[in-house]
Amino acid sequence: NAAFTSFAITSKSTSTISTKYTLYLTDLTISDNFLSNDFKWELVQKTDNGELQVAIGSFVNAESGKDYTLTTTDMIIAPQDTQQYIFRIWLYI
Repeated sequence: NAAFTSFAITSKSTSTISTKYTLYLTDLTISDNFLSNDFKWELVQKTDNGELQVAIGSFVNAESGKDYTLTTTDMIIAPQDTQQYIFRIWLYI
């Protein structure tokens, strides 16, 4: 089973316009042992129909002390909306 965390992005209740955003892991601390194609991650968005994969990758190019980009294209949230996400990590063997 993969380790995971759930989180939400919420647009202000007074917002009247859609907003673009990008998701990062900020100030990442990662052991050199995990800088491998075998240490995988996945970002999914929870939807009414289940889960939608947003991004997937490995930490092979991650650097401790730096931000790590999860989404390479802008995400968009509608006014007064909430988007639910799950971020998973696992060792692929």
